Amino acid sequence: MSTVLICPYFGKLPNYFEYVLKSCEYNKKINWILITDDKRKFNYPKNVRVIYMEFYEFRNLIQKNFEFMISLKTPYKLCDYKPIYGYVMRNYIKEYEYWGHCDIDCFFGDLFKFIEEPMKLGVDKIGYLGHLTLYKNRQDINERFKLPLKGKNFKDVFTTDEILVFDESFTELSMNTIYEHYGFEMYKKPIFADISCLYYDFRLYKYNEKFSYKLERRTNRVFIWEEGKVWSEIKDGEKEEFGYVHFQKRSISIPESKIENRIKFLLRPNEICLDYNIDKELKIKYRKLFYKPYFNQKIKAIKFRLRRKRNEN
Repeated sequence: MSTVLICPYFGKLPNYFEYVLKSCEYNKKINWILITDDKRKFNYPKNVRVIYMEFYEFRNLIQKNFEFMISLKTPYKLCDYKPIYGYVMRNYIKEYEYWGHCDIDCFFGDLFKFIEEPMKLGVDKIGYLGHLTLYKNRQDINERFKLPLKGKNFKDVFTTDEILVFDESFTELSMNTIYEHYGFEMYKKPIFADISCLYYDFRLYKYNEKFSYKLERRTNRVFIWEEGKVWSEIKDGEKEEFGYVHFQKRSISIPESKIENRIKFLLRPNEICLDYNIDKELKIKYRKLFYKPYFNQKIKAIKFRLRRKRNEN
């Protein structure tokens, strides 16, 4: 199945970006479209197409598709627009059977292995989180974001500065709730390792069929990428392979030597390591009593709830 993932990113690409590209390179059956204003030279593989564009140009590209004025002042608000990339970029993705959106803070394993089954079944939507979701590339499917739900519709999302999490909300108006309400096909089996940003050590969110999730107990988990596969290992030797690992909101140090000719690396909570001993790694306990991102996210969540409460009143 021909597949393309769309990833707009404005500003300086992260220091670990070459490692992301290396993980893309091994996914021969998947293509990427990166839209960015960072014109530095990187080792882009053949399956990654780069479109250089300023943020205002991308905003104008979206605006051309709507008669009302959209609200899109900062790139952060793009999370609400992810589900419409297939609609606004239809001229860029005509030859693909599936399109999707993804984040830059992901290392990809054998992604096709995890999405091949639902694609063969012709499932309309694969996934339900903003860091990677796929849609069948068909006009009626690409326009489902327009469907109303409980007296609201996409215009309510695209005319406010507030982040409404249209790409992945499980309760408010979103592509997930639209698909659930109208009974559209959606593949819910997790194919990813979603690392919590609240803790320094690697703790995964575990999801079920009803979109609810819980945070796993502490482990000495590390991630290994090798020749196009990514998996985690923990202290008792347990291994688990994933389609990709999402390591949001982390500062990652990288080695001085380049990744170009390397075929494997290890991801610690704070760095990428090219040379390592896995037995020694699994004995290290990565802990921090005070982890600043935890408090930042908690404060942000409180502000969000207060803002929503004021708007409701």
